[in-house]
Amino acid sequence: MALVIKLILMAFILIPISSVAQQIRVEKVKGNKAVIEFSGDLTPGKTYSIRDKSGHNGVRKYVISGSMEFTSSTYAASSLSASVKHNDLNLSARFGWNYEVFEFGPIFGYRNIDSGYVDQHFTSFSGGVFVDYNFTPNHPEASAIFGLTGEGIFGSLTPNSGSSASTTGFFAGGFFKWFGLTDSTALRADLGYDYLKTTADTSNNTLQGFVFRGGIATYF
Repeated sequence: MALVIKLILMAFILIPISSVAQQIRVEKVKGNKAVIEFSGDLTPGKTYSIRDKSGHNGVRKYVISGSMEFTSSTYAASSLSASVKHNDLNLSARFGWNYEVFEFGPIFGYRNIDSGYVDQHFTSFSGGVFVDYNFTPNHPEASAIFGLTGEGIFGSLTPNSGSSASTTGFFAGGFFKWFGLTDSTALRADLGYDYLKTTADTSNNTLQGFVFRGGIATYF
């Protein structure tokens, strides 16, 4: 089917895995008009939104993002007669590939726990992977996206006293991304379950619980 329309760039394709792609082939271009061949159905006089698919996902092919999580609590340590203060700062940075429904890539973390309980006072550096599943495909027209996310990290820590140790961490939960600044910059919020295990020569410690964190992501 051929039809004259204005400002044809390339194809409009929905990416969900179960969908069947629709494609446009440009036959002839004159000024801001073009003759095209379309694999689906078109209605004369109707306006269609078309985005550039000459490259993968246009301006949302890659993502760089960062997030911060901070918690402050008071808890009773078994080796102390009184409760102690516990501050936990967790920073992470990501680089990933966006395939609209799925996003994944490496993640790097820094964590500092400042606690009155010596065994829970340390600085940690880690690396791992993340995976996002977007309920709404993440393409340039999407302004708000909900989804599920998971992370796995491994690293080492330096405690306030004693020998260094290794760390294993996981995070699983949901997220919300809002492109309210530009079509390539999103504010992000995550809510989920966080687990961190530290393993040393003489002891193992576990920190776990539900956390909320916020951050910003830039796509290009």
